[in-house]
Order: sequence, then structure tokens, then C-alpha cells
Amino acid sequence: MLRLREKERKKIFTLAGELEKELSGTDYGREILCSSALLRLLVEIGRSCRQEGALTLSPVTPGDPRVVEWMQYLDRHLSEDLDMDALAERFFISKFHMMRLFKAQTGFTIHTYLLQRRLLAARQLIERGMLATEACYRCGFRSYSSFTRAYNKHFGTTPTGRAGLAKAQTEGME
Repeated sequence: MLRLREKERKKIFTLAGELEKELSGTDYGREILCSSALLRLLVEIGRSCRQEGALTLSPVTPGDPRVVEWMQYLDRHLSEDLDMDALAERFFISKFHMMRLFKAQTGFTIHTYLLQRRLLAARQLIERGMLATEACYRCGFRSYSSFTRAYNKHFGTTPTGRAGLAKAQTEGME
């Protein structure tokens, strides 16, 4: 598992976005630019791996079946308002013990895990053509402004940035 600081994570997501853009394009020199973007991405990942504390040799899948069950529950209920007290009560465990065990097994807090899963789900919906506002609320965010801040921080672009560009390109072809 690779744990990145915010700066490195943004740079890697930006490079991945550039590669994705080139892969979907049809312009002259596309193959060369795709190779270049891929190499830049791999070099940045390699540099990030060399930083102290970036690599964790713990397994990606939690060893405790309770944590796996919690993750599956969270994934199935992303759109709901998930309260830590209610989760702990549902699984018959102390809230604080649950949070410590989850962090120890996954490397993430429950809140961070939920946030990342919701952002990824929203991104998939937006890429499939759903409006960003609808994806925001469908994936469990309570306010659009907090969603756009989190989305921009995580992916390095606004939720409408890439989708809006793709829509504009599609409309231009008609």
C-alpha cells in the first residue's frame, strides 16, 4: 500500500488525468504523448515510493473479518447518513474500539474511507453522464460545496471540470 502526502497525491492524480485525456483523444502524436504521460506517471509513483514512510508492508485486505464486514456494510450504504454511534451499536462494539481497529487494519479512519469511497462513486456517476449535483447527493454528501471542495482536493479538478469538457466536446460534434 502506498500512502501519499497531499502534494504527491495531487501530482499523481493530475498526471493520471493527463494520461486519461491523451488515451481518449485522436490527435496527431497521440501514441507518443500517451507513452510520455505514462512514463511521467510511473516516475512520479516511483519517486513517491522512495520517500520515507510512503510504503507500508501491511496487507491491503484487513485480516480481521469484522473489519471486512464493516467495509462491506459501508460500501453498501454510501448514500446514507452513517453515524459512528449507530455503526458501533449495529455491530455490538465500542465506537472507539471500532475506530481503532479499523484504522489499525486498513490504515484509514472510517471517515476517510467513507469519503474516498463516496468520491470514487460520485466520479463514476459523473463520468457516466450524471449531473455533479445529483451524484453529490446520491453518494451521501450533504452539501454540494463540501462535495466540490473534497472532490477538488482528492482529484485535483472540479466535479464538472472533466465532465463539462467532455459534454462541450460532444455538443460541438453535433
